[in-house]
Parts: sequence; C-alpha cells; structure tokens
Amino acid sequence: QGQYVDYSMAEALTASIPEAILDHQMNRRGPQPIANEDKTKSPHGVYHCRGNDRWIAIAITTYEEWIALCSLLSRDDLAADVSLMTYEGRRSRKEEIDGIITSWTMKLEDYHAMELLQDAGIPAGPSLDVTRLFNDKHLRETGYFTRVSTSDGECRDLPGLPWRASNWPDPKVEAAPVLGQDNDYVYRKLLGLPSKEIDRLVERQVIY
Repeated sequence: QGQYVDYSMAEALTASIPEAILDHQMNRRGPQPIANEDKTKSPHGVYHCRGNDRWIAIAITTYEEWIALCSLLSRDDLAADVSLMTYEGRRSRKEEIDGIITSWTMKLEDYHAMELLQDAGIPAGPSLDVTRLFNDKHLRETGYFTRVSTSDGECRDLPGLPWRASNWPDPKVEAAPVLGQDNDYVYRKLLGLPSKEIDRLVERQVIY
C-alpha cells in the first residue's frame, strides 16, 4: 500500500554528526579538517599498495585489532610496546606507524592486502577508481548493477539501491525517459487537452 514518507535531509545529516553538535553546544567550537585521521581510531588512513594509484583503507579501533595488525606486519616489537596499547599512544607515533604499514602494503596488491587484513579481523578495503568500482566482484555478485535497455537501443549496467529488504522485491531500475516521451499521457489523458491545443503548444514550442 502507498504511504506518506517524510524524510528531512537536514534531520538525516544531524543524526549522523551528534559529536560535532554536542561539541558546538558545550564548547562553542566547530570541527576542523583532519584528512584521513580519526578521533577514535589509530592507525587510520589510506595506504599505497603495489601498482599505479592503488590504495587500501585501514582502520584500527581496538587493541585486539592492533595486535592482529602487528602480527601481519611481523612486528612483535610494536605489539610488545605498552606505549602503543592505546589510541593516544599510537596517534602520537602516527608518522612512524604509517611508514611501517606502507612498507608492507607496497609489496601487495590492494585486494590481496584486503583479504589478509579482513581474515585477521581488521577493517580494510581497497580505494577504487570508477572503472574498478564498476567491475568490482562484490558489487557484481550482490546484484548492485542492473542491466537496462535504453532508448538508443543499447544495454547498460546502471547502479541500483545500496540496500535490500527481505520482504520487498528488488528495486526497479529503468532508463531515463527521452524528451516528450510521456506527453500524450500527461497532456491528453491527465489534463484532457484536445489535440488542436496540444498541436498549438508544440508549434509555439511550449512543449516538445
């Protein structure tokens, strides 16, 4: 059944930035750019992998993830360093740690590095350009792209919706209408305009 849906863009945004709003209310300060860093995760960034313009994003949140990363890097010395047990400790040695991670990722393809990291329980994923995103195996297998026949007779893969619902059908994706495609339905059936009036409007280029 159809229903009314009220969805405010402003409300959706403010719900995703509660810390910034509270910081403004309590301390009268606004957030500043921090690039790829994070206020609760360290190391946190995008690291160069083998190949031209190949990168992987890595985010360490917990101490367990940090220890798992140290194991992958074969750096037992870092795992044993008590000063690196906390976010603050790792953050204070950001440049050193980022350099060590980059030395490791530079030897690996981005997808291979992702598999090793994820298998170790570490959040990670390649940073893809549009071509590689379009051909990404995961997006293909999950049905994110939909094959659509367009008005020019071509078949193209268009992005679908990034969510699914168990009791709903898959989202319907269709090609965009061409100019004037629904004129007859709108002007003749919905508005009830006579043919002479429609012809006059077309002649005056009010409608096309």
